[in-house]
Amino acid sequence: MNQRYSIDNSVRLGVGALAMLAALVMCLAAFIVVKEEREYWQAEITSNYRHYISTLVYQEFEALSKVNEIIAQTPENHDLLEYASTELLNARYSVTKLRKHDVSGVLFQNNDGQAVSMNAVFNPRLLKLVSQRFVTVEGFKFDNHVDYGMVFVEGRIFLYNTALIQQSSAQKSLGTVTVLREVTSDMLDRHSQANGLTFDVQYTSASHRVVKVSYLNGVEIRVTGQSDTESNFKIEYQVTYSGGQTQPASFLVYVPLSEPNNKIWVLPVIISALMVMTTLMLWGIIRQLLVHPSLELLRLINEHDRKKIDEIKQQLPLELERVYRQFNTLYEDVERQSRFSDLLVEAIGDVIITVNQESEIDYLNPAAVTWLGFSEEQLIGQPLDMYVSTRDDLTSGIAHWLYQANVNKKRIETHAKITVLSNMDTCFEADVICQPIDLMKTKNGSSSAVIVIRVNKKRQCDYRQNGC
Repeated sequence: MNQRYSIDNSVRLGVGALAMLAALVMCLAAFIVVKEEREYWQAEITSNYRHYISTLVYQEFEALSKVNEIIAQTPENHDLLEYASTELLNARYSVTKLRKHDVSGVLFQNNDGQAVSMNAVFNPRLLKLVSQRFVTVEGFKFDNHVDYGMVFVEGRIFLYNTALIQQSSAQKSLGTVTVLREVTSDMLDRHSQANGLTFDVQYTSASHRVVKVSYLNGVEIRVTGQSDTESNFKIEYQVTYSGGQTQPASFLVYVPLSEPNNKIWVLPVIISALMVMTTLMLWGIIRQLLVHPSLELLRLINEHDRKKIDEIKQQLPLELERVYRQFNTLYEDVERQSRFSDLLVEAIGDVIITVNQESEIDYLNPAAVTWLGFSEEQLIGQPLDMYVSTRDDLTSGIAHWLYQANVNKKRIETHAKITVLSNMDTCFEADVICQPIDLMKTKNGSSSAVIVIRVNKKRQCDYRQNGC
């Protein structure tokens, strides 16, 4: 069975499906574009912050170098180092003084590389481990020179700076002084707050208990990893120094993701919303140009006022106006044929009567009205068997014929003797056809059966007798 459809629903579904497909394609394209833009942004950020990390590290070295320069140029320290006044140096750079200079430890060495004085704010055992990377073993030549870098010991990290101590008058070298500054969470937080980022240092190797890395000959900072979290973009930088060796700790930078970078779905959602709006606009245009004119065409077909017909025709597209003209031509042809058929039925001398499902009279031709002897207004809507009856035993009667036609859909052809209510003393010998018909609309209702009576002859009879 074929399913019916409407233009309105079909266009709506078609436009909706097309819009969904277009939105899907646009969202996919937007997602790819945003993803590519994000990857490009990450690459730029990674490159920029590699230089930024290097700058921050060297800024810390420069600040530590200035502190150490003051210590190295203090004349009192020259004398104390020259005469190996350990106790006085320890007292001069006590824990309190070290905190005042914002350093974690200090180490004075003579020209032989031996420690003259060392003190620190941290554990003395840890200080001893650190000093082992600076103090020369007896019997080995000490290379007395300026240096800076990092010391990694038991999970802790120290920046160091080594400066020469010389007598200003004779330019005589007295030894070296090394200051240490621990990389603490406070230091990292200070840089993080100043730059709107999060800095951290992470150990990557535990193979050495104490490692000293000199930055004097330069180092290379390269990216070794990057990853996304919900709120930031993590970048890991590894430092490689002379000989291709890698320091045992990496620098980490956490870049907070801004709204455009974090909300990767925003652009696809905006595009989807625009596609929905475009779909609604497109649907409104199609409805105005196609569906609404179709409804107007339907109204035009059912309109009979000539003035309104002309007004509606002016609103129709040219194609629908041609459809209406064609339809109107066909309708007029059918109407002429219908009028001709009505005239033909009215002109026929046979009695023609149609009835509805309840066997009530729905239509009579003029011959039937004359034969029954009542006005059309009196007959319409009345049971036919109240006005017509059979007078012989050879036929089953008018009610039976109508039942066979209306209920069993059978055609009845018979010869019968009939009387009518208006003239009971006259008997009509007639040929009768009673036939079912498809529901036929009339001005009085819907007919379901037609009965045709052709009167052959009539004669007088006594209605009180059963026979005729």
